[in-house]
Amino acid sequence: MAQATITIKVEFNEPVDAYNMKDSIREHIESGIFKAECKHIGMELSSTSIEFTRLKNDVNGNPRYACHFLNLLSTEEKDAPHEDIHHLSRLYQKAIKRANKIGGRKYHTRTYGGGIVFQSYSLKATEKDIKDIIEEETK
Repeated sequence: MAQATITIKVEFNEPVDAYNMKDSIREHIESGIFKAECKHIGMELSSTSIEFTRLKNDVNGNPRYACHFLNLLSTEEKDAPHEDIHHLSRLYQKAIKRANKIGGRKYHTRTYGGGIVFQSYSLKATEKDIKDIIEEETK
C-alpha cells in the first residue's frame, strides 16, 4: 500500500490569521488565484461545498471518496426536533437510501463513522447529484 504526499507551498501577499489559514486558502482557491498556476503544472483544482475524503481506489482502480451522511440531508431534516433515541439512526438510514439511488454506499469503518462512499471521477458531478436527490425527495 503506497501513499503519496503532495506538498504545496503557499505564499500570501497580505498577512493571514493563523487560526483561519484553512479558510483563507479555500477562499483563494475558490476565487481562482491558484487555478492558473495549477493548470500550468498540469494539476486541476476543484472545490466543492461538501467536504470529501479521498479513499483508496477500488479493486478496479476507480477513485473513491467519502463524505458524512449529514451532507445527504436537507436543512429541515437536520434541524427537526429529536423525537426519541432512534432519531439519528433514522436519519442515517434515509441518507443511505438516497446515496444508494445515486451510486453511494454505506462506508462503515472504525476511522470514518457515519460515512457514505462514492466512486467518482468528478466531485462536482457527485455533489450536483447529491443536491438534486435532496431537492427531489424533499419537495
